[in-house]
Amino acid sequence: MVKKTTYILCFIAMDLMVKSVHSQTTEAHSETTIAHVVEDSFDSLNLTFTEITEDEFSNYIEAYTETTALHCTFSKLGLREDTKCDEICETYLTELSSGKNMTLPCDYDVGILGVSFSPSCTKLIVCSSYDGPEYHEYYNYRAEFYLYNVNGNNGLESLLPAYGFGSKEWSIADYVWITDHELGLKVYSGNGFEPEYQFVKASIPTE
Repeated sequence: MVKKTTYILCFIAMDLMVKSVHSQTTEAHSETTIAHVVEDSFDSLNLTFTEITEDEFSNYIEAYTETTALHCTFSKLGLREDTKCDEICETYLTELSSGKNMTLPCDYDVGILGVSFSPSCTKLIVCSSYDGPEYHEYYNYRAEFYLYNVNGNNGLESLLPAYGFGSKEWSIADYVWITDHELGLKVYSGNGFEPEYQFVKASIPTE
């Protein structure tokens, strides 16, 4: 049995700025409708991590794929997810009833690593990462997360900003929801060409 080591990594509070918001013209209207989102409404976090094995991480991935990934969808919130790339990549959500759209927060030119719902579909996390230790030449953080609470099914109004956190310690190769209050992470501190992965789980505050 592998002995698990508990340790703490303190994430540095991010300088969250108001990001530009896309607009989209709907087929039913000639005017452009815009959803304005203030990104500095995310609270910063200090997180406690516990080391897990690669097998445990793989099992969490398998369990999530067989359950949550099938019944938690943006369409149930009246939203559609799209990504556009033109020098930089941006992922945004479009409200089906109004045509309003909102860009998901991300500081990296390559766009987000992923966005996914928690097992009960009541939380949403947006993950992004840079693949090397020279991140500081381009970005403030090597990896970042944004967490939303999901309330109801009323389009963009269903997504309530909760937490934001960034790491200067390591990059994130993959992640998975374990429970509504735990995340599994596959991380590395070297470069992305020959990474030595570590597997950890993190507890998210309950509300």
